[in-house]
Amino acid sequence: MTLVNGASMTRRTMLLSLPTLALTTRCIAQRQVAPLSVIGLRGVTLAVSDVERSVAFYQDLFGLSVQRRNDQSTLLPFNDRSLGNFGGHFLTITEAGPAGPRIDHFSMAVDSLGTMHDVGGGDTVSNPFPNRVVETLADHGITEVDNSEGLSGSRLRVRVGNDLWHDGEIYLSDLNGLIIRLLHPEDCGGVGPLGAYCLQRVPSAIDRSRGSLSLVGLSHLTINVPDPQSTNVFYQETFGMDVQALQAASPLLGVGRGSDFLMFISLGRAGTANTAPARINHACLT
Repeated sequence: MTLVNGASMTRRTMLLSLPTLALTTRCIAQRQVAPLSVIGLRGVTLAVSDVERSVAFYQDLFGLSVQRRNDQSTLLPFNDRSLGNFGGHFLTITEAGPAGPRIDHFSMAVDSLGTMHDVGGGDTVSNPFPNRVVETLADHGITEVDNSEGLSGSRLRVRVGNDLWHDGEIYLSDLNGLIIRLLHPEDCGGVGPLGAYCLQRVPSAIDRSRGSLSLVGLSHLTINVPDPQSTNVFYQETFGMDVQALQAASPLLGVGRGSDFLMFISLGRAGTANTAPARINHACLT
């Protein structure tokens, strides 16, 4: 079989691409509600057994500074703020508790029709960003729950939290119960309604010279789920993600305008049922 550009396609490649073609056709037919526009991946939160030891490890390895620290977590921005006036990428370290060490959740920046200059007073009443996000998610069957309710174990729920540091934090539980934090594009891990007011960093004791190991951004996340096809449909319909490429039979869903992507793979062998909870298998950093 020959494509219009002259490249050849084997029978095996064609057969492997059929699930993705079916997925794309289904999404084109069903995508009637406007998706929430995603800009890109922004961060991962690691739940660990020893926060201080893990913070020291990542600071020593990458020369990361501390942006924010409280009783629950420590936020480490990546070295390169290459996103201009927009917020950067960051790694958050938090206590694992009884659930054990894991990649707890990840963050994505979503498009918004306003900036921090449109927000006044520092509360969610005057902060339109969370309301816009929640309204869009409601159109996709995702229900808002009270701030006092946790999202652990729930599916298709969204919660807007408020604390001393950051009004309007948005957490979503997806089709499989995985938690995603949705950020304003200007969120830099700081304080205020949009997280856009960044405090002075506490530098690492390790002074990285030019050319040494330095984190720039997030490339992708590989996530184990019970039903990859249904999960791909959910992310395409809810966030407008398109198939960027194929890795074997698995679609890579592009996240935003760059090269970021998500890949969902099965928890078990093909054709076997698996009732284990979905989990983030790994994150790839650049």
